Amino acid sequence: LGQGVRGEVDGRPVCVGRPPWVAAQTKLMPAARASAVARFAEQGYTPVAVAVDGRVVAVLAFGDRLRADSRRLVASLHARGKAVYILSGDHPQVVQAVADALGVPRSQVHGHVSPEGKQAFVEDLRRARAQTIAMVGDGVNDAIALQAADVGIAVQGGSTASLVAADVFLTRSGLQPVLDLLRGADRSMRLIRRNLAFSLAYNLAGATAAMAGLVSPLVAAVAMPISSLIVVTSSILQPTFRPHTPDADEAAVASPPAAAVRPAA
Repeated sequence: LGQGVRGEVDGRPVCVGRPPWVAAQTKLMPAARASAVARFAEQGYTPVAVAVDGRVVAVLAFGDRLRADSRRLVASLHARGKAVYILSGDHPQVVQAVADALGVPRSQVHGHVSPEGKQAFVEDLRRARAQTIAMVGDGVNDAIALQAADVGIAVQGGSTASLVAADVFLTRSGLQPVLDLLRGADRSMRLIRRNLAFSLAYNLAGATAAMAGLVSPLVAAVAMPISSLIVVTSSILQPTFRPHTPDADEAAVASPPAAAVRPAA
């Protein structure tokens, strides 16, 4: 999975996919084609080899612009003290070009990673780090890694497999919803802690007053639901998930140079 496709066209065997995989199928990669693969990868494109009748006849190059909000997402995660890793099935040099544009350290960038490799990496990361591991993906190749993570996040437009495997499905386009999700989760946890602290303090005060004989049964019966009412009201009045409007600094981070064209991870 994730290597390429093989079939017949007009009775002739054809292979299309990753250059190393196609070369393994044909047992031969001409020097000119290998040079083209290296050149395309250095330029930040994804090379794809085409073999007909057991011979590599062409090398194609594919590339996409980075998402406009990808740099802001990575910058925001770094500002939060989060480690960002890139796992991609693309050529390592292509993935590195993307990582350089995003400011991700080279030690945390991995290319030519199979779906099983992504799963193994996420599982190893969970064992090695005492933190919650989130995985963001949109393809069939990401599905098992999304399941392996503590939190799997599928972006809008993703494959059906990734949507089924993920814990969270984003319904708005782009990567900004990922930031909104993280901010909303932080606000939710702060609200939960605040409500728990209030409930604990309220009940301790009530229990102390009751033991001191300062609270009658009628007052206790009235005071008990008041605590729940205050907590519920606090939760309703404190929206946790809402769209975030970037400020000028964030907008500057999000805007890449007009001439920058790199493949997406």
